[in-house]
Amino acid sequence: MYRKWFFTLVLTCLLPFGAAGQWHTSNQYHFDNAIQFLPLAMELGLGFCTPHQQTFTDRFLVAATGYLVMGTTVFTLKTFTASKRPDSDATNSFPSGHTATAFLGAELVRLEYGTGWAIGAYSIATLTAVMRVYHDRHRIEDTLAGAGIGILSAHIAHRLLPVWKELLNLEGTPLQVSALPCCMPTQEGAVAGLALSVRF
Repeated sequence: MYRKWFFTLVLTCLLPFGAAGQWHTSNQYHFDNAIQFLPLAMELGLGFCTPHQQTFTDRFLVAATGYLVMGTTVFTLKTFTASKRPDSDATNSFPSGHTATAFLGAELVRLEYGTGWAIGAYSIATLTAVMRVYHDRHRIEDTLAGAGIGILSAHIAHRLLPVWKELLNLEGTPLQVSALPCCMPTQEGAVAGLALSVRF
């Protein structure tokens, strides 16, 4: 019998005037830094107000697993390809992490809630990709690769859900959630965030 596990997911909710380097380039506010997370928020939150297939515990595990798979893949490719960004000397252009995050959430919405809600989620994800190109942060091929990684990560996460549930003995386990505001230091200054502790 496995003991109950504790998971802490720190969601960094960047604020418009938080880290200057994250939110604007050439004094422009880039809202794509925020909207990339909207499809993922839809995947977790829609279950409280619309018919769904999985429990919140399952949706949370799928989202966390997908984010882990996507983040690892994006970081690895960025490190090894060292592609220069269109607007700077930074060499982490390929693939687009923002786009991968947005399309991961959009595909999770489609898998959980169907085509109707997915249209909205995919519209947000597509807008995120377009804005990354518009702001000269990425090239089109960067965003296309990011979209593919996000969608693939969503399917991998769904396949891994039964493995997690068996490994962690989560069947029928109640979920306890607590949230606490936090402040995370960055090179550009302090950034507001939200620490979300989830107990299974």
